Amino acid sequence: MDDLKRINQELGITTIVNLHFIDLAREYATRIVGLRAGEVVFDGPVEEATDERFAEIYGRPILADELLDKQAVHEQGEVVNSGGVGKEPGSSPAQVVNRPKSPGRTKHLLTLVIILLLLWASAKQTDAGFTELFQGFPEMWKLLKDMFPPRWSYFDNIVQGMLETIRMALIGTTIGAIIAIPVSIICAGNLMPSRWIYYPARFLLNLIRTVPDLLLAALFVAVFGLGPIPGILALAVFSVGLIAKLTYETLETIDQGPLEAMTAVGMNRIQLIVYGVVPQLAAQFTSYVLYAFEINIRAAAILGLVGAGGIGLYYEATLGFLEYDKTSVIILFTLVIVL
Repeated sequence: MDDLKRINQELGITTIVNLHFIDLAREYATRIVGLRAGEVVFDGPVEEATDERFAEIYGRPILADELLDKQAVHEQGEVVNSGGVGKEPGSSPAQVVNRPKSPGRTKHLLTLVIILLLLWASAKQTDAGFTELFQGFPEMWKLLKDMFPPRWSYFDNIVQGMLETIRMALIGTTIGAIIAIPVSIICAGNLMPSRWIYYPARFLLNLIRTVPDLLLAALFVAVFGLGPIPGILALAVFSVGLIAKLTYETLETIDQGPLEAMTAVGMNRIQLIVYGVVPQLAAQFTSYVLYAFEINIRAAAILGLVGAGGIGLYYEATLGFLEYDKTSVIILFTLVIVL
């Protein structure tokens, strides 16, 4: 801010700065232009920019965090300026840094003790111990011997089933991703004006995520009958829950600066989302969709156990007849597809 003021005064170059700290505007500006919903509501010298004028610009009384408390800055001694964190009271601060206290060693130790106690209690209640684990090793080794070498001649039988699994995962993920876009926007607290909108939406999203995809597939099989359609619908519902959850949490962490600037020049909510939200979210959303697709490939591989199509039918057949060498071919094929 000091450099911009010097450029304006010494070189006679007009500088325009978008500020939301009123005290900084009063200290450095020579003229203030206030925009609200794309309309100029104040345009005049800084001397005329009273608190009442700023209340007209913002459409509400001035909040404390919009005024920079210089006395608090001097008492704190630590400020944030354009060069980073410093100790100079005379620099141009943007906000006071309140550093959180780091947790002590006692807190870390207590947390570790609680975790260990929970693990011990859980193992005791479920009768899970190392004895049972070691006793199962011989049977595990016997199963591996039955699975290898794989019966590669069975590969031709499962190609169509695996292709159907991939198609199911692709269609289900695509449908889920499309539906997840408006759902995530409705669930984002920084984009929805009322908590009566996004709280019920989040609750519904939580309900969707609590239902396992295998149970969803079984329910859809009861409605639509055997085939890939129940599997696709189950994967679509699962994808909505997963992608929308990750997306709306990311939406609530985006930079609000561009949205405030667009609101100031009169953009509507749809334009805010298209030009202010989508560019910040596109990369993360793509990664969430790919992550859901990877999960759906694995999920679709077992939906056939309830008659929802895909390679799961072959899993059920080979495991039911104890043909583990054929099962290993299916597992390896699925592994290659996922990787």
